[in-house]
Amino acid sequence: MTVLSVNTNASLDAVSAQRVPFISGLFAGEALDAVVPCYIHTDGLVYELVSTSGSVAANAAKPLAGFTADSVAIGGPVTLFRNGARFDYSAGLTPGAMLYPAATAGLLSASAVNTNDSAIALVVTASDIIVK
Repeated sequence: MTVLSVNTNASLDAVSAQRVPFISGLFAGEALDAVVPCYIHTDGLVYELVSTSGSVAANAAKPLAGFTADSVAIGGPVTLFRNGARFDYSAGLTPGAMLYPAATAGLLSASAVNTNDSAIALVVTASDIIVK
């Protein structure tokens, strides 16, 4: 399992941001970096998505809500960008590869950590991903 590092200048593609679904009006339950996969907790706050070991039910409780566009302080407002959002993510990616939640919160993995993990992003260029 390869955990991918995020570019320090990771960002949302402005063109895709105009055309994709998003969720606004949310608040961060923890400090969030830019281009981080997130879920909405039962407390209504946004947290970094992480692959969890255990049952399918445990993972189903944390479905991907979207990716952040910017860094956000704890308690700050968050907008999550969903299916089709394109991000500059990392260097040296393999186009056509699927990416999964990593065992490290907020990061992506080149392979599924657990058998019940679903792909959450598609690599489209050596540096860009699209949210699935």
